[in-house]
Amino acid sequence: MDIYEGLEIEKGKERKMEEIVNKFESFCIGKTNETYERYVFNTREQQEGEDIEKYITNLRRLAKTCSFERLEDSLIRDRVVLGIRHECLKKKLLQDSSLTLERCRDICRAYETANKQLRQIQADPIIEKVSTPSRTNIQKGKCRYCGRIHEYIKEKCPAWGKMCLACKGKHHFAVMCKKKIQQVSDDMSNDERQLQSDTRNDVMRVKNERVMSLENHKTKMMTAVMTVNSHRVRFQMDSGADVNTIQEKYVNKNQIEKATQRLLMWNKTEMRPIGKATLTTRNEKTNETFEVEYIVVPNNLACLLGHEILTRMKLIKVNKDRFIASVVNNQEEDCSPKFTGDLGDLGEVSLKIDSSIKPK
Repeated sequence: MDIYEGLEIEKGKERKMEEIVNKFESFCIGKTNETYERYVFNTREQQEGEDIEKYITNLRRLAKTCSFERLEDSLIRDRVVLGIRHECLKKKLLQDSSLTLERCRDICRAYETANKQLRQIQADPIIEKVSTPSRTNIQKGKCRYCGRIHEYIKEKCPAWGKMCLACKGKHHFAVMCKKKIQQVSDDMSNDERQLQSDTRNDVMRVKNERVMSLENHKTKMMTAVMTVNSHRVRFQMDSGADVNTIQEKYVNKNQIEKATQRLLMWNKTEMRPIGKATLTTRNEKTNETFEVEYIVVPNNLACLLGHEILTRMKLIKVNKDRFIASVVNNQEEDCSPKFTGDLGDLGEVSLKIDSSIKPK
C-alpha cells in the first residue's frame, strides 16, 4: 500500500487496472537502456535442451523492456526463425511467406514431437553382453603333444592335425608318443615295470655326430637296472649309441651342468637337452661303481647306456676277430690293392681293376 500510495497516477485513472500495472512495472523495473535490451533480445539463441515453448516464453520476457509495442509478436517470430537450433526446421519456417507467431509455434512443436517419436522408434535394442573367458588368463606350459612351450590352446600346438610317425596316430609328435615299449620279461617287478614305462620309442642323434638310438619295433629290448643317486634306474642297453642319457627326475639340480649339444630327433624335431652330469652309477648285480657322463633329458625320453660304458661295465663284448676292423688301400704299380688287418674267418680277398675304364 505504501508503494501504491506513492505512485504518481493521473487524476481520473486511479481505478484503471492497466494504468496501475504500468506504474508498478515502471517502479519495479526502473529505467532501462532500450538499445541494450534490444541487443540482448536480438542475440538470444535457443539453448541446448530448451524446447520451443520455453524459448518463446523467454523471448517474450526480454521483449517487455524493448518497447516493441504492436510489433512485439512479429519480432518474436523473427527471433524464433533466426535463433532456432535445427537448420532443417529453420529452412521449413522460411518457406512459409505468411508465417505468424502462432503458426511458427505449431510447426516447431510438431517437429519436436515427431523428432522425439522417431528417436524412440529407432532406439537400438538392448543387447546383453555375453561374457567370454579372457584370453589374458590363458597359461603357457610344456605341451604333452608336441613337447614345446606354448599357450594351452590346441590351435597353437604345431602337432595339431599332424600324424605321429611312431604309432600313426594324430595330433602329436613321435617324441611325445604315449606308446610304451614292450616289457622285457613277464615276471618283472612293479618297480621295474614303472621304470620301464617311463621310456619312449624315439630315435635321436646329437649334432656333433654322437648318436643314440632306440629301435621302434616289438622285439624285446635289453635293459639293465643301475643305481644312480639312490634311485633304481632301468637303462636301455644300446650298443649303437655313443652317448648316455638319463631322465631329469633322477638328477639333483646342483649336479647339472650346461650342455652345448642339441638333440635332433629322427623325425628332424630339434630338442635342447637340459644339461649334462657326471654321476656315480652302481651295477646292482656286481656292486661295481662307475663314473658315467650323462646327457640329462626330459622325463618323457629314454634312459640309455651307450657302447662305451657298456663295454667298460663288461655288459657287452665286442668280438673284433669276427669282423673287418680296418681296410687300407695301397695302390701299387700292378694296381693290386693290399689289405691289412685281421679278416677273421672271411678268408682272403683280391680285387682287379680294369685300366681301360676311365674313372668318372
